[in-house]
Amino acid sequence: MRHDRLGTSFAEVILAVAIMMFAMLPIFGMMSSSNTATRMQKIEGVAANLAKEEMNRWMYILDPESFPADGVEYPVDVQPIEGNEVEIKVWVYRHENTTTNVVYPKFEWHDFRACVGGSEHNNLDGKTTPFTRPVQEVTRDEAPKTFRLVDIVLRARWRTPNTAWSEVNQFFLVSRRGYM
Repeated sequence: MRHDRLGTSFAEVILAVAIMMFAMLPIFGMMSSSNTATRMQKIEGVAANLAKEEMNRWMYILDPESFPADGVEYPVDVQPIEGNEVEIKVWVYRHENTTTNVVYPKFEWHDFRACVGGSEHNNLDGKTTPFTRPVQEVTRDEAPKTFRLVDIVLRARWRTPNTAWSEVNQFFLVSRRGYM
């Protein structure tokens, strides 16, 4: 008597599932590393935005007279974001040179009616000479003030909960601010 099998055995099902699992393992590994890379990109963008906001605060809002001493590290308080850490530190360096000159053109005016045909044929560059004055002379204040230049250096770095601080995951912003 002949018996035809119409179904699959339990062993065949287990074997098929095992083959599928071994085929899927690399895909799960790629998904995990993709998730880590996405998280690093996200925190890098957050760090960049926080750094720009902090640099704007130092450039336009804070009083330069209350800046920390030259070369002193000033840490900025940044709370963890979704478990990720961002660290921002600022250093200030004042310039000793307090004389900054403003150069602008001084025009030599002449009567345009004396020009050939009643119109100017000369290049204006030939009619101007550079004129230099200290910046204190071109301000509107009556009392002379001292002009100061300050360099602001900001370092931002970041890490996820499962990574260490790295030289790769950081950047610097450098700006110069002038004030009187």
